[in-house]
Amino acid sequence: MTPFEQLIVGNAAGTAKTLADVERLCKSAVTRITVGSITMHERAGNEPVPPGGVYFYDPRTGESGNALGLLNAGLQKYLSVLPEMVRMAHAVGKKLWASIVGETFAEIIELASACIACGVDGVEINLACPNVHDGGVQKPLICDDTALVEEILRRLTRVRFAAHDFGVKIAPTQDTELLVDLCRVFNACPMVNEVVACNTLGGQRFTRKGVEMLAFRPPGSAEIKHVGGKAGKPLHGEAVEVVRILRQHLNAGIRIIGVGGIFIGEDAFDFIKAGANGFECATAVLEYREDIFSVILVELADCMYPDEEAM
Repeated sequence: MTPFEQLIVGNAAGTAKTLADVERLCKSAVTRITVGSITMHERAGNEPVPPGGVYFYDPRTGESGNALGLLNAGLQKYLSVLPEMVRMAHAVGKKLWASIVGETFAEIIELASACIACGVDGVEINLACPNVHDGGVQKPLICDDTALVEEILRRLTRVRFAAHDFGVKIAPTQDTELLVDLCRVFNACPMVNEVVACNTLGGQRFTRKGVEMLAFRPPGSAEIKHVGGKAGKPLHGEAVEVVRILRQHLNAGIRIIGVGGIFIGEDAFDFIKAGANGFECATAVLEYREDIFSVILVELADCMYPDEEAM
């Protein structure tokens, strides 16, 4: 089990996109800030349609759902602020990573190269965003195609990004065979230092008293859609199980970062016991802001060292 003082603690991709977001997280207890996901071109995201929208949270159950559609400013605008984001994070002893999503091999390489040139400490390749419906057609998950993942990593390896951390983010799944196959691919790629598990569970509907809580128009389409990614508490058990399987099949040198339904220290401890080297929060950050990390870490220390004073 990773010692408390060595844990990676951070916000999940999608919760920090601006200088103001990074500034707030610099004042928090995180050890790492993840910006993005960043795409080549600016994306306005999905258009909310009242009474629903592109984000939903139920405080009674801790369930959240989103269909944001990779809303971000695009690479060119990020190039003007990423160096300052890095400087801000480093000034307070934190690392700054960039999460990227590319449409082609060339885009992924360009995004990674540009972010590294801005001084980021690592790049997370998001292979699992379920909320992109360009032209009204939902894009498939890259991480469901191991041959495609293998080719992406092979091409990235050719570029020879020296002395930089690379992570891959995958989707929650109960397909153990797929997870084992992905582990084979990651183990064979020397540039993969980390696997982030998991993104949201796509294709979910959220209805309350007959009202669709997610309702939006994708870019380039007039059709209203009602599906998005499930996150928060209902995702927790499945994400922990994914981490457990990953730890069994990944090389020992590849870190695992657990994500999914972490609101209290015990939630984070579930991932650490399963073999994670750290954790990230998404829904908890969106709902309770960056102060939630201090609370979680105090409780996590009590879970990890029940016979000692809080660390």
